[in-house]
Amino acid sequence: MAVTVRLYAGIREAAGRSELSVEGATVAEVRNSLAAALPEVADRLAYCRYALDDTFVGEETAVPDGASVDVIPPVSGG
Repeated sequence: MAVTVRLYAGIREAAGRSELSVEGATVAEVRNSLAAALPEVADRLAYCRYALDDTFVGEETAVPDGASVDVIPPVSGG
């Protein structure tokens, strides 16, 4: 299933792009496909939150064909 992945903040900067398409039937599969496509950010993906069509979800969540998954890295500030 083709899924649009949108990248934000440091992940986007490290990847050098803000969006790409990968395959995956669950959020975990999408994350694994993303790690294979962008090895430069693979080590950071476990610390990110994932949103499916603008709602935070767990890694076992099913991802329908054509959906959008947002990858949101940890944010700090003060």
